Amino acid sequence: MIYTRHFYRVDEVKAALQYEIHRKRLVEAFFWITELIDSYEFEAIEEVLLKSWFYDIGLANIDILYYILLTPSNDSSVLYEIINTMINSKRDCTLPIVFLYGISNNKYKNKNIVFTLPDDLIQDDITLDTMIRACYLGKYLEAWYLSIPLWDTNNKIQLYLERIIKHKCKNPIFLTIINFLKNIKTINKWYIRCAIITIICCGERIYSNTTLKNLDKEHSDTIHKWELCLTKKVRRLLSIPAICLYGITYRGTTTYSDNNMNELNNIEILLTNQQIYEEIIDKFGTYENFVDDASEYEAFVDSYFPNDIPDEWSLKEKEKSHGIGVNQKSDTPSIRKYFNRWVELKNNSMIWDKETIVNNCLQMLQNEFESFYIEKEICEKYDLKSEKKNTFNMKSIQLILSTLEIE
Repeated sequence: MIYTRHFYRVDEVKAALQYEIHRKRLVEAFFWITELIDSYEFEAIEEVLLKSWFYDIGLANIDILYYILLTPSNDSSVLYEIINTMINSKRDCTLPIVFLYGISNNKYKNKNIVFTLPDDLIQDDITLDTMIRACYLGKYLEAWYLSIPLWDTNNKIQLYLERIIKHKCKNPIFLTIINFLKNIKTINKWYIRCAIITIICCGERIYSNTTLKNLDKEHSDTIHKWELCLTKKVRRLLSIPAICLYGITYRGTTTYSDNNMNELNNIEILLTNQQIYEEIIDKFGTYENFVDDASEYEAFVDSYFPNDIPDEWSLKEKEKSHGIGVNQKSDTPSIRKYFNRWVELKNNSMIWDKETIVNNCLQMLQNEFESFYIEKEICEKYDLKSEKKNTFNMKSIQLILSTLEIE
């Protein structure tokens, strides 16, 4: 849906939640996930938690991913504990670097290495064989790059990835995570695939046996106070941070001359584009049925607009959720701006030369984006790579094989 219960845009609340997790701001993250919980936006919650794990936590804490995957997205008490644990967790930026690397044009250096695979990993498909070897040796970049054309064209890849996991990981949590990830639909499949490959490359060394961090009384009381203000204007406590909009929201694609504040002027559109509209229907019937009935309409307004309807709010109040775009008219889409906004290279990484790799990739891709929906276009580029199927010839396979070293 487009709007939350308190008339923020859902895409912007998702961006705000991801941003506050990224910036380690606990109260603000609690506020935005509360807005999604109260708006029944449970799929959106799962999406943001998975993306936040991918971009900020990653291989530093595989257990958080396990909790996200196994927790029902409407279990609010556990969701708050997950947020608390994420913000207090160690962090790793390997995954977004690998993800960036996969859409750039990369060259490999020849080192001439060969090794023997376990019997159940040997097969005749040379492209799949090369990818298996890269995974088995823990070569994140090579394994991910090699897997891209296989996911949609080779039905054996899932089977062999599971076999690699069984060889490398005795802890059953890893196979459980992989199996849950395969069934996730709330984020783009390429995030899932990248996570699967990279987790398999790492193996058991990334297991940390983390337990969820409980909320203290102060934070629990704060959340309870918000719950008492449900549907009231005072619940619109925070403004959407404009800095989080770029690359992933509608307003993040518009310019300073654009303004979406007029969305707050149409009550019917605001309500029919919320998850809670079914609740309104159950209580009052359709908007058309009760809007002309004075007593019904008064009861409706008392329930959902106890502090005036949105088009009567002050400009300051409206600007908490709506306003101008974030780009100048002369701006062009920038993968560098998007990457620097969401990835902290100061975090730990399994990739020792991460700065060099990132700078090279960003340089290659600097003029490759046509849309300000940067995140969406990244995934579309993966779709295009996959559609090209397997373009490797024997020379390129041998060249990639030569980059693999036994650890």
